[in-house]
Amino acid sequence: MPLSIFLRHKKRISLIIKDHVIRCMDIKNRDQQAVRLCGERYLPDGVIREGKIVDIETFEIILEQCVQEWGIQKCEVLFLVPDPVVVVRKLSIPEDVPNSEVKGYFYMEIGASIHLPFDNPVFDYEILGIENNKKEVLFYAAPENIVLEYVHLLEKVKLKPIAADISSLAIYRLYDQLGLSRAEDHLLCIQFDVHTVNIGIFKECKLVFMRHIKMNIDWAAWKRKRDERGVETLSWSGDPDYLREEIRNMVGEIERVMNFYHYSFNQGNEQVTRLLITGDFPNLKKIEESLKASLDIPIDSLDVGLVTAKGDPVLPQYYLSLGLGLKEVR
Repeated sequence: MPLSIFLRHKKRISLIIKDHVIRCMDIKNRDQQAVRLCGERYLPDGVIREGKIVDIETFEIILEQCVQEWGIQKCEVLFLVPDPVVVVRKLSIPEDVPNSEVKGYFYMEIGASIHLPFDNPVFDYEILGIENNKKEVLFYAAPENIVLEYVHLLEKVKLKPIAADISSLAIYRLYDQLGLSRAEDHLLCIQFDVHTVNIGIFKECKLVFMRHIKMNIDWAAWKRKRDERGVETLSWSGDPDYLREEIRNMVGEIERVMNFYHYSFNQGNEQVTRLLITGDFPNLKKIEESLKASLDIPIDSLDVGLVTAKGDPVLPQYYLSLGLGLKEVR
């Protein structure tokens, strides 16, 4: 079943749902300079864990409150498949499989020559071309039951889901639209959140590798407060040395992913040439400084002065929402 399996409606909202937060953005006509609404609601610990809804009743109540508060009833919605359940693979299939029959080929081969860590996948794919007499295809998959659970809950609170996306693709979409992408780069995209790190690698502007890492951090150690603008922010209340050590561990994990991509994924022939750092970690500059201290590689950010239609700055935690809202739905 393709990831984009829903009907078209009218007004579109991008909705980010993570273990710790729900974020909403309204973008007019897929224009990055026409952001009209940003909304955010932090979730109690344990309502969602690793992308799976644990407390459905509480989540539905909170989601319904958000829909009412943000005034988005009956809007069509783009949402993300949770990072922890997404599988991304580059597959080689017979060259003589017509492009129009690739989907059918995958239906037949899943469970036979294509093995996934779950049954009944929902999937999408992108044909790359021919290499060594094989058709190269990027294959994205997730458990259908998890995707449909989100769909049914969105419909239950009077929203109209039209398509699902993958976070790495969403953030790269914004990166590309801002004119920052280069086809010759091997870009390692890092989404550094408050207790997870999601890594995607792009070659020739295509997502070819993804890894999700859970940090050993207690969500309760992040304390919420409102700044002078009324925006809710997070601050670390735990041991600062512990947080610094966990950041160092994540930088080490990022280096290991880069080495795997160079030596195993590409047999030493190609390597990461540029990094992009984004996410909702409260001080991404600390992460960037740690990466610069460890790696001799250019680092990009999306902090380029993005503003809403009213001229207010788009905060970094909404960059993913913006990238998702720019998605073209066929």
